[in-house]
Amino acid sequence: MRGFAGLLLLLLAPRLADAQTRRLQTAASDKAALLDMKALADTSNCHSWNGGDGPCPLDSWEPATEPCGVGWDDFLKGWVGVICVEEGGAVVSVALPDTGIGGLILPALGRLLELRYLNLDQNPVRGSVDALSDLLELRSIVLRGSAVFGGMPALPNLGGNYQLPGRRSEAFTGLVWL
Repeated sequence: MRGFAGLLLLLLAPRLADAQTRRLQTAASDKAALLDMKALADTSNCHSWNGGDGPCPLDSWEPATEPCGVGWDDFLKGWVGVICVEEGGAVVSVALPDTGIGGLILPALGRLLELRYLNLDQNPVRGSVDALSDLLELRSIVLRGSAVFGGMPALPNLGGNYQLPGRRSEAFTGLVWL
């Protein structure tokens, strides 16, 4: 039996290493996308969640820290507004409702390939929603009160779960938080 277990381990080891490498590459790519979003964002009117008086959530997004590090599973810890599938894993949710974050940030968010939930409700975000067309895992998006334009990309998991300026899908039932 030992011989079989050893052989099995030899056969599986490269796949496990490949999976770990992909995980690290995804984490690095997601961090770069979020830092690019921060650099592109207009934060001149940024404040804490839902119109509060606290600091801008993007102030917590620092190059020296990881979005999927401390607080990876809590919107209010670590990188505020970011949730990951696991510590050191992929970003699956960005929620920054009514924080005053504006600008042309959708192209950077469109690089978060594992993103499932996006809530930028009541923010002066602008640009085309076509920038999100590669987000095949996206299940819910809220961009009401923004200056985005264009038709909603045909994404397999989104169905009718979106809210855009002046448009609301009939099937939308709200965000499902992780």
